[in-house]
Amino acid sequence: MKRAKRKSAKKTVGRKKGAKKAASKKKAVKKKAAKKGAKAKRKLVIVVLDPGHPLGAKKSYLNRKAGDRIRWKNLDTIDHKIRFVAGMWPFTGVQHDILAKAKHSSETMTVRPNAPTGPYDYDVIPAIMYGPGVPPDGPSVVVGGE
Repeated sequence: MKRAKRKSAKKTVGRKKGAKKAASKKKAVKKKAAKKGAKAKRKLVIVVLDPGHPLGAKKSYLNRKAGDRIRWKNLDTIDHKIRFVAGMWPFTGVQHDILAKAKHSSETMTVRPNAPTGPYDYDVIPAIMYGPGVPPDGPSVVVGGE
């Protein structure tokens, strides 16, 4: 035997048949817009100060338009300062020495949106010898425009 379909006793007041579908489509569009914003997040670069690293320091690439951020993680047993060349400061705020305490990370720095592109050399004070007898390459932060 087939069951007879029961009609709902509820009546929709003030709604048309497609109104519920339209509302759910609006929510889906909002969710997609939120996801697009999440993809455009700026990245955080972490530079490791590790005296036992055999390859030495690497260059860090940052995007000025995205407002990328960077911090230094000190794996050494002593404090180190990151000192950029005078007048060559790619970050927001006033130029200063960045302190990376022993076994801790430095403050997080954000790239200025109007920073000129190119490499920004810095010194690590006191200097780090990377690996047995391998002197470090001049560490730098490279800022790109796109």
